[in-house]
Parts: sequence; structure tokens; C-alpha cells
Amino acid sequence: MGSGIVLSLSAPLRLAAGEASDPVEIATSCSDRKMSLRVIAFGADGSRNAAPPRIRLQVDTGPPVEATEYPAAQPITDAQNQVAGSAAWMRRDAGVYGVQVALDRPGGTWRIQIENDGADTRAFQIVSLGGAEVRDDDGWPSIDVYCGCHPCACTRHEGDSERECRHCEHACEPA
Repeated sequence: MGSGIVLSLSAPLRLAAGEASDPVEIATSCSDRKMSLRVIAFGADGSRNAAPPRIRLQVDTGPPVEATEYPAAQPITDAQNQVAGSAAWMRRDAGVYGVQVALDRPGGTWRIQIENDGADTRAFQIVSLGGAEVRDDDGWPSIDVYCGCHPCACTRHEGDSERECRHCEHACEPA
């Protein structure tokens, strides 16, 4: 990923136990064949939380569908029950979950929803790792960015090969 491409990032979603976020819009181009996202989970104190949330995806006015853990991919259908893509998530690091969406029908309005199925309040952030743009409530691209240079998806990585980053606790150079 070390291309230096600026990618979009949602505002932190702070969710009580059992609470689901409002759907967050993700814009894709008509030529995209896949969408790569990361969901980062934080505990109430800001530490990385290893428990995965429930991750739901929706296309257009179709039903929200819960993504399944890799390698099983869950089909995502539109309102006419036509498959628009399929999604799976996988653990990437402590509290970091990769979400891969294969787009059978590029374009359309995609949304992602996070549910905190843990016992405590947690925060989540959605990071786009490709051409897809995470959108704010007003429909504009999110102004927070992730540089795409660190495998842990840390948005403010300050570590290097000799000292740990105070945000993600990784000692690494950009990937």
C-alpha cells in the first residue's frame, strides 16, 4: 500500500453495548470491481479491542446483510433481490478487521453499518483502502484521511523501527 494515496476514513462511531450505527454511505465508481475497507474497534478507554463487531452492508434500498468471516462470503442483494456483490471480513490485527466486497454490479449506493455486540461501550472507525469514499452525513467525502502506509491502519502513526507508536503500539516503518 505504500503508494501515498490519501484514503477516506469515517468519524469515530461511539456505540453503547447492543447499539448499531446509522448506515454510513460509501461511494464507489462504476468501474470498481471490489471494495476494500477496514473496521477498527477501540475499547472505551481508546485501546484496541480484539472482539469483532457485527458488520452489515447494504446496496441501494436492499436489505442490510451481515458480512460473514472469511472464507465464507455473504451475497448482498438489492431491493429486487438481485445480487450486487458479496462480502466477507477477516481479522487483520488486534481490533482491525478487513472487509472485502466483490462487486458483481459496480456503482450503486453502498452503506455499511456497525453493531457493537460487546458488553461495553466501544468506538469504531471505518477506513477505505481503495477507490471507494466513506461519506459524511451530508454526503460529502469524509475529511479525515488515512495515508495507507501502515499495515495496522493507524491514522496517526508515530512509530518507527526503534520505538512504538503511542496510538497503535506498533514499532514499524510504513509498509
